[in-house]
Amino acid sequence: MNFQNKKIKLLTLFLVACQSVLFALLAAFFIGRNYNYAISDYPNVPKTTFYLKNVADTQQSKVLNFLAQQVIKNKLVIVRADQSVGQNGSIQETQLGIMGDVDKHPLPLTFAGHTIIRPETLKKLLQSPDTQTIGNALDYKSIAKTPNFAGGQHLTVFKLEDLVKQNHSINGTYQVIGLSGKQQVSFLTGLAKCTQKSRKQLQMKLSDLGVEQSMMPTILLTGLALNILGLLVLFLLNLLQSLALLGDLVLLGWSKVNFLLRLYLPYIITAFAMSIVTVPLGTIISGKYLSLWSLFFTINLISTALVVLLALLASSLVMNMSFLDILKHKFPRKALLSLSILGYILLSGGIIFGSYALDGPLQTLNNTYQMSKSWQDVSHLTILKSSQFSKQNQSKQEAFKKRSRDFYKWYKDIYQENGVYLVGTTIYTTKMIEDLVAGGTNMPSKRPFLKLTVSPNYLKELGITVSTKKLEAAEQGKRLYLLPSSLSLSTTTKFKKWLQKDDTQSISPQDTPTVFNQQRQFIFGSYRPQTDFFTWATKTAEPLRMKRAIILVATPANMSYFESDNLSAQGFGGLAKFSTSKMSNTTKKKIFSNSRISPYKPAFTTIGNYIKGIQKDLSYTLYLFGIVGIILLALSLVMIYAIIKIYQVSQQELFNIKKFLGYSIYSIYTKPLAFLSITFVVELLTTIFIRSKAGTLVIIIKFIIQILFCLLYLRQSSTKQLLYSLKEE
Repeated sequence: MNFQNKKIKLLTLFLVACQSVLFALLAAFFIGRNYNYAISDYPNVPKTTFYLKNVADTQQSKVLNFLAQQVIKNKLVIVRADQSVGQNGSIQETQLGIMGDVDKHPLPLTFAGHTIIRPETLKKLLQSPDTQTIGNALDYKSIAKTPNFAGGQHLTVFKLEDLVKQNHSINGTYQVIGLSGKQQVSFLTGLAKCTQKSRKQLQMKLSDLGVEQSMMPTILLTGLALNILGLLVLFLLNLLQSLALLGDLVLLGWSKVNFLLRLYLPYIITAFAMSIVTVPLGTIISGKYLSLWSLFFTINLISTALVVLLALLASSLVMNMSFLDILKHKFPRKALLSLSILGYILLSGGIIFGSYALDGPLQTLNNTYQMSKSWQDVSHLTILKSSQFSKQNQSKQEAFKKRSRDFYKWYKDIYQENGVYLVGTTIYTTKMIEDLVAGGTNMPSKRPFLKLTVSPNYLKELGITVSTKKLEAAEQGKRLYLLPSSLSLSTTTKFKKWLQKDDTQSISPQDTPTVFNQQRQFIFGSYRPQTDFFTWATKTAEPLRMKRAIILVATPANMSYFESDNLSAQGFGGLAKFSTSKMSNTTKKKIFSNSRISPYKPAFTTIGNYIKGIQKDLSYTLYLFGIVGIILLALSLVMIYAIIKIYQVSQQELFNIKKFLGYSIYSIYTKPLAFLSITFVVELLTTIFIRSKAGTLVIIIKFIIQILFCLLYLRQSSTKQLLYSLKEE
C-alpha cells in the first residue's frame, strides 16, 4: 500500500540525512571552540599571575636569569602564553613557554579524553639541550604532536627561553605555580626590582586581544534551524496526504500506532543509520582523534531523538482523534491550520530578515561596480591588500601600534623611490560638516571641500608646483598645507586655525615618533586650481571630482598619527600606492620584500584586481543568501500547499458543489487567497518601514511566485478532486 508521495518521501529522507550531518559539523566546531577554552585556562591549578609590559630589551637576560634562579630556589613552574593574532584580529595560535620543576608540578593538558600535553613529554622537552617543541613550529624539531581541531587554534609548547628568543620579547603574561603567600610577596618584590617596575604594575592585567569568532557555527545553526523547520513541515505533509487512507486501515484492523509507525519509522531508522557517515566524518574533521567517536555517536543519537520528537509532534494530531472521526475523515483541521500558518509566518519573517541583511552586500557590490568604472585611471596602481599582526603577546591596540611603526619605517626607507606615492582623501560633504558643527566643532566653511593628502612626487603628478624652500621645510618636519588662492583672506585664516587645532589636539606619546609630533610646526602656501581633483570616493553618494581642495604635502618627518597609522591600512584606506611600471626589479624587491614588514606577511595587488576580489567575495555572500532564500521560499510554498490541502480536505464536498456549479477559483478559495494577500501587504509595509530595498523586491517576487503556484495548483487539483469524487459516487 502506497502511504506517501515518492518525491516528498525522498525529500524528507534527504533532510533527515542533512540534519545528522549538520549536527556532526556543529559538534566538530564546538569541540574546536572548547579546545580553545581549555588552552586559555591552562594550567588549571592555583597560580600567581604577573604581567610584563614595556620591559626594555636590555633587561631581557636579567629577567630570565631571575626567573631561572627563583625556579630552582623555590621549585616552581613558570608558564607564559603568547597568542598569535591573525589578519582579522582573531587568535590563530597559542605558544606556551614553560620553565621549572615539572616533577613536583606535573601540568598535563587533557581534553575530550585525550592528553594533549603529557608530563613525561614536558619533562623531556625541558631537559633537552636542543631547541625542541611540543607541536609544530618553524625551524624547531617537534618531539610530540598537538591536535588541530576544526575551529580550534594551533598549540605549540616551547622552553621559556626559546619562546623569548622566538618572539624577540620578554613581555607577556606569566603564571607561577608553587608560590606560597610569603614567597609570592618576595618573588614579586624581586621581579619589580629586576624589571624596574612597581609590584602594582606587574599585577596590572594586559588589555585583552580582540577576538573574532568564526561565522561557521552561526551558518551551521541557521542551516540546522531551517532543516528542522523543513522536517516538521514535511512530516505534517506526509501525515496530511496519508489521512485519507487511515479510515480504511482502521476498518481493516490497523491501530493508530501501527499507522504512524509505518509512516515515520523509515525516517527514524535513517537518522540512526546516519551514524555510519557522521561518526567517521566528525572524527576526521576534528583531527582524526578516534577517542571522539563515542561523542559523535552520541550526537547522532541526539539527532535521531529530534526526528522522533518531530514525528511525535506531528503524530499527536492523529492520536487525539477518535475512531469515529477517523472513519468520517474528520481530522483536527484547526490544529493543522494553526501549525501551518505559524510556520508560514516564521518563514516570512526569516525571508524579511534575510532580505534586510542583504541590503548591505548589495549596496557594497553596487559601489564596487561604480568604482571599477570611475577608478579606471588609477586601477593600475598597487595597494596593500592584506597583512597580519606580529606574533607577540600584545593587546590588539599594542599590536596595531607596533605594526604602524614598522610600516612607517618601511615607508621612510622607500618614499623617495620612483613610483612610490602617498595619496589619501577626506571628503567633507555638507552633511558631514553639519554633523561636525552639531557636535561642537568650529568648521572653517559650510561649503563642501576636499582634504587631499599627497606626497611631493604625487603633487608633481597633479601639475602643482611648490617652492623648494617650502618642500625642504616639509622634509624637516613642518606641516605643509596648500590652500586654494581663490579663498578669501578671512576664510584662509579660519582654515589655518582649524587645521592647526585638528592636527595637534589628539597627539599622544604612544603615536609613531615623528619630527612634527615633537615640534608641531606648520607652514602654509597657496596654489591656483586648474582642474578638478579626483576624490578617490568609495561611496556612490560622494562626488568623484572636486575643485575646492586643501592639500597636505606629506613627508615621513611631518606626518601625524593619522598618516603614519594609515600607511599599514589595507585596501582603499591605505595611503601608500605604487606604480610598478616605473620601478626596476631591485626597487620592487626593496619595497615588497622589505624585512621591516615581512613579519606581517603583506600582500599587494593592483586597485583593479582588489575591486574584482571584493566583487568575487560579495558574489559568494550573495550566493549564500540566495541559497538560503530559495530554501525559505520552497518551505513557504510547502506551507501554502499544506494550508490549501487542509482547507480542501475539510470542505471538499462544498468545494465540489461550487466547482460543479461553475464557481471560479477565486470564489471557492477566497480565504486562502485573502490570507496570502493580507500577509503580502503586511510584509511589504514592513520592508518599506525598515527601508529595505532588497526586502521590498524579494517580497514582491515571492508574492508573484506564490500566487502563480496557488492558481496553477488549485486549477489542477480542483478538477481532479471533482472527477475523483464523482467516480467514487
